[in-house]
Amino acid sequence: MNVLEVLKEISESIANNSNEKIALYSLIISVLALVITIIFNVITHKQYIRSLDPLLSFKLIKGKYELYLSITNTGGAVAKDIAINIKEIYNNGNYNDLELDELSNS
Repeated sequence: MNVLEVLKEISESIANNSNEKIALYSLIISVLALVITIIFNVITHKQYIRSLDPLLSFKLIKGKYELYLSITNTGGAVAKDIAINIKEIYNNGNYNDLELDELSNS
């Protein structure tokens, strides 16, 4: 065999092996990108589902000599079966009474 032929075969085998390595690395990177994309899609979907839950916002409104508690649902779903119990009032002078309207009983 001629030395040039041997060198040519060696260079071709190296070129073929490097092409195979590049293809293998590309496949590995593609699979990792796919797995990461699926994981982030699942996380994002769970966050979206949680964002649809009811979210109650409370606000105190001062009127003349009374303080009103306003409750608003700012979430994406209807708030059902909610019970709000006020047990005690502190720093209210001599008055510890609550005047509740009919809506607060339902």
